[in-house]
Amino acid sequence: MRRAGTLLVVLVVALGLATPALAVPYPSPPHDFSHPGTTHVSRPLFSHTGGQADRALLVIYIRWDDVDYPNDFDATTVARRYFGTGFPSTTFPSVGDYFRRLSFNDLFVFPASEYQGTAQDGVVQVHYPGTKAQFFATSIVQRNKTLLELADPFFDYSTYDVDGNGRLDNQEIIVNMLEAEPSLPLGQGCGLNSGVAPVTLDGINLNALQVPLVNTATNLITIIHENGHALTDMADLYGFGAGRLDFAGPTCNLPDTTLFAPNSWTKMHLGWTTPAVVETDGFYDIRRADTTGDSFILYDPDRGTNDYFMVENRELTPGTYDQGASDAGLVIWRVNDNSLGVANGLRPIEPMLPDGTTTPTNNYGGSSRDAWDPSDPNTPQRTMAREWADGTPSGVAVRAIGSKDETVRAYFDVPGPGILVDTYPLDQAGPVRAVAGSSHTVDVPVMNTAESGCDTFFFEPVNLPPGWTMTRGARILCAGETALARTTVTPNADAAVGTYDIAIRGWSQTNPAVATTSPLTVDVALRNTRLDLAGLLPLAPAGSTPTLSARLAPEDDAGAGVAGATVTFTLTHEGVVAFTATATTDANGAATVTTPPDLPAGTYQLTIETRRSGQFAPTASTVPFVIRAPAHLLQDVADQLTAMLPTATPAVRSALLSARDELIGNHGGAARNGALDALLAGNPVAAVTKLSHATSYLLTAQSRGASPSAQLQQIGLTGESIARTELARAQAASPQATRELATIAGLIATGRSRLQAAHYDEALASFKQAVAKAASLLR
Repeated sequence: MRRAGTLLVVLVVALGLATPALAVPYPSPPHDFSHPGTTHVSRPLFSHTGGQADRALLVIYIRWDDVDYPNDFDATTVARRYFGTGFPSTTFPSVGDYFRRLSFNDLFVFPASEYQGTAQDGVVQVHYPGTKAQFFATSIVQRNKTLLELADPFFDYSTYDVDGNGRLDNQEIIVNMLEAEPSLPLGQGCGLNSGVAPVTLDGINLNALQVPLVNTATNLITIIHENGHALTDMADLYGFGAGRLDFAGPTCNLPDTTLFAPNSWTKMHLGWTTPAVVETDGFYDIRRADTTGDSFILYDPDRGTNDYFMVENRELTPGTYDQGASDAGLVIWRVNDNSLGVANGLRPIEPMLPDGTTTPTNNYGGSSRDAWDPSDPNTPQRTMAREWADGTPSGVAVRAIGSKDETVRAYFDVPGPGILVDTYPLDQAGPVRAVAGSSHTVDVPVMNTAESGCDTFFFEPVNLPPGWTMTRGARILCAGETALARTTVTPNADAAVGTYDIAIRGWSQTNPAVATTSPLTVDVALRNTRLDLAGLLPLAPAGSTPTLSARLAPEDDAGAGVAGATVTFTLTHEGVVAFTATATTDANGAATVTTPPDLPAGTYQLTIETRRSGQFAPTASTVPFVIRAPAHLLQDVADQLTAMLPTATPAVRSALLSARDELIGNHGGAARNGALDALLAGNPVAAVTKLSHATSYLLTAQSRGASPSAQLQQIGLTGESIARTELARAQAASPQATRELATIAGLIATGRSRLQAAHYDEALASFKQAVAKAASLLR
């Protein structure tokens, strides 16, 4: 065995050698994937420029001779829908608050200064002198020109010529055309963007403006979408499967409360967030994207920076701009950045769906299967290891994805060494159960996430509470290999019951810095126990001192008693505690107490309960316990013997009948010559003599195969009861006879001791002597 162990160590060391360096290392500082200074084709504002430039917004609200404003859609309603109240707007939901909040205060959209109706509210109401049909008979660009002209008396366009070049564009001001549409319910309208026919107003050329056109039936997310085009030159992502995970996806005909945020790729390009570029394998915490801006980029330096995956955490939370997102959990985007605006057959961005399918190419509206959430039966998958957009292997992956939450934990696998320790399956199956004081084996899924070579990895529980112990495991794993790593954890014997948060740590022998720690919940439990009451007699005569006994054993090993446990015996009568005592279990788990002789006759509840003893759980049991007058008890015993007769052998039957005769008289009590008759006649010496004879007959029945131990015990206790009664009478009659009284008490104690030892005939002999001596004092 020693030689084999030495060989294993040599093998482990030999295989702990091979983690090649990256062909192309990650640059320092990390590459900026928002590529400032370089914009996408024809989209100069889809950049930090568009994302950081605060702008005024003018809403031109039109009605016609034949179509008026809806009754519930006045200028105040429009202003509130666009700008909320106050500045900066923090009113949810509104257009201005959407861009302010999701840009993390980088982009403010505020009311343009106009002087029609309520001045400075950003809304100009205009009336077209003609019908709506006449207005729509002209081209879109001409309609936009007309609206700009109708608003001119109430707005000075030159005010916003910030650079003084005599022209306005969307980098200086945003203009919305809002059409009255009382015939449609809210949510049934749509929107579009268009240019303006050549026009110069207030000495300013307005030809460069790109104008959102919406109506009073347009839902809020579509108004935001169209303004996203105007503010940031964002591209429609209808054909790339963005669904309801980016406001560049389809938005028309949704309820007005359906709102969803830009994805991390959009926010990065606009300079609103800076994703973390993953350079080493390991677990990462991904917080909610809408409130923290968290996102992560995985790429291969060998491949370059055009292809990458972005990971973000989306949470459907009421009262936020992601309350209408299609799904919750991790959303993983595959990006081929240079393809935006280029007809090369590749999607510039698309979500990686958990089931491996590809989203439709036209107006995909999203589904509840868009995000990675293994707690959702629709999306149990936990590993995203897809290829690049052109189909070549990516060499990066998102593994061990956790359940949706405010923070989601996942393992990022990029070029370079790594060891994945995945405790999620153990936690999902329920906390790992470990019994206090016992060793519990923990088998944890692990994976070598390097690209080549083999290594030796060690695994051990960490963050253990004081007093806990563990054993370490080891595995040889080659690149991409998965296995189970075995460790053990042992809570201390006195560990409190409940859950504990520990962790399993894995690390490389070759490079200890290559390490992963994964949390694990351990539920400390106790071994369940049971009370064996087989030796307990539930019936005793008044005036005796019956023994109450129980045996404590583990439920999983009834043959092994629990030693050293505290057991409490409590007798209650009509809700009042009449007796209580504690005892400690012996090596076999047995505990006994003796009741006092002064308990009155009646039916009691006997409760036997234990405390926790090390790894053994407490338990309790309640049974009836009856104390009867001795005469009644003798009749009970006789009835018990009668019940035993039909199944007894002839030899046993003979002995049982003789014993019954001694108790209640011959012929089933008709002869009146039994112990019961003597007791009722006031002849205790004769009664105990008869009990002694009955005991001898029962011992004979026992030797012939019967099991009358309960009856022997009850007869013995009746003899004790009679003896104690006579002692009390003698003490009252002859208190000066102290020596004789002491002798009688000693004989009763001896009989009691012999009764407990199951020496029934000897016990009755002692009780008989005690009764006889007491009788001599009573003459």
